[in-house]
Amino acid sequence: MHIHLFRRLRTALTLTILSLSFLKAGAKLPRLSAEPLAGYDIESVKRAMDSRPLHHIEGIWLMTDTSAKVAIELEDDASGIEATAATAYRIVLLSSPNRALRPGTVMGRIIPAAKEGVYQTELYTSATGSRLSSPAAFTAELDKSDNRIVMTRHRSAFSVNLWRTLPYMWRYVVRKNRSAPTYHGCVRIYPAPVPPLQPIYL
Repeated sequence: MHIHLFRRLRTALTLTILSLSFLKAGAKLPRLSAEPLAGYDIESVKRAMDSRPLHHIEGIWLMTDTSAKVAIELEDDASGIEATAATAYRIVLLSSPNRALRPGTVMGRIIPAAKEGVYQTELYTSATGSRLSSPAAFTAELDKSDNRIVMTRHRSAFSVNLWRTLPYMWRYVVRKNRSAPTYHGCVRIYPAPVPPLQPIYL
C-alpha cells in the first residue's frame, strides 16, 4: 500500500510541475521588474504621444482595480524585456496609490492576438517594496470604442489536489477548473475618449 501511495504522490507532483511549466513557458517579462525608465510623467508622455499617430491600444489608462495610471505604448529596447518579432507594447506606471512604486516602472507587456481587439498580455501581479514580481498571463480585450480594456487572467485548465492521493480517492486527484468572470481592466484617460465615458454637464 505504501508503494502505491508513493506512486500516486509522485504522479500528482509531476502533474503539478508540468502545469506550472506550461504556465511559465510563454513568459517574456523578467522575474522582477527592471529599474524605472527615466522621464516618465503624465505630461511628458502626452507630449510624446501627440507627436505621432497612435495605435488603437496606445494611450494613458486608469486601472480600475488599483486606480493606478499607466501608459500603453510601443515597446523599445529600453524596457529590458526579451525582444519579439511581433508588434509589442509595454505598460508603464505613471502614478500609483502605492508610493513605493516609482513612475517609469514597466508593469507589463502586450502583443496583438489574431482576433481584432484581443491581445496576449503579461502583467506583474505582486509588489515587494519598489519592485514588481510574479508575472502572469492575461487576455486583454479592447472594446469597439477603444476606450475600455477588460483583463482576464489565464489559469491552468486542471489542478491537482494532493489530499486526494489517499487510497480509494485517485479519481479525484486531477480536477477541471472552472473560470470565474472578471471585470478588471482599464478605462482610457488620454487621448480623451470620444464620446466621453461620463456625461459632461454645462
